[in-house]
Amino acid sequence: MGYIGDMVETAPDTASRFDATVDDYVQHRPDYPDALVHWLRAVSAIVPPAVVVDLGAGTGISARRWARHGYAVTGVEPNVRMRAAAELAGAASYRGGTSTATALPDAHASMVIACQAFHWFDLVPTLREIDRILRPGGWAMAAWNFRDTDTPQMDGYDALLRTHSTEYRRMAHGPKRLAELQALPGAVTADVANAQHLDRPGLRGRANSASYVQRGVADRPAFEAALDALFDAHAGDDGIFHFAYRTRAVAWPRRP
Repeated sequence: MGYIGDMVETAPDTASRFDATVDDYVQHRPDYPDALVHWLRAVSAIVPPAVVVDLGAGTGISARRWARHGYAVTGVEPNVRMRAAAELAGAASYRGGTSTATALPDAHASMVIACQAFHWFDLVPTLREIDRILRPGGWAMAAWNFRDTDTPQMDGYDALLRTHSTEYRRMAHGPKRLAELQALPGAVTADVANAQHLDRPGLRGRANSASYVQRGVADRPAFEAALDALFDAHAGDDGIFHFAYRTRAVAWPRRP
């Protein structure tokens, strides 16, 4: 089974590169399945209302998912516009900060999560900061919605991005960071089906939520025409394009 993730090589402007995508990110980025929350609760034995810190919380998609399950969530997000969108949606609290400098107290949280963000982080100092803010017995988790390339429409979407986005060609073609985290002591993994069901504007919005589309597509009319052609070729009779993912996660206990 093939997976492609939104994993671009780290750039110095990481915190600002999503400025132009915030509105589309809010409306069109995929959520995370409840099964992911249930899985982490089962492997960690950490139950609500435990404190959860969401690193790289973005517009709050994952923070809200954990908050709906009764956890007390604080999102840490360096991008001002994304953090403002998260605060507007509510359900969790948010603060400025990075994965290596959260400014949270020692032993603050029972759980630290990062969804669709950990590939941007500097690994060693981030792990050190996670250990600092986790309580003894705490757990951390990183998760990604990887696009499932085993369907014709998702193969077509991948080919479209390769053709039209120069930034997309810089992507890592495999979950490198996932593999690094799987090597941590006590690490366990999950692989859960996920999907979006998009109408034509939804597919356009999903594409435009990616920074490598906003920043890497020079010929916008050609890109939009190709996206419309992809929709026409693969949308069902109901006018819905089924956008398939595998939500893949790794969780590990706090290191001594």
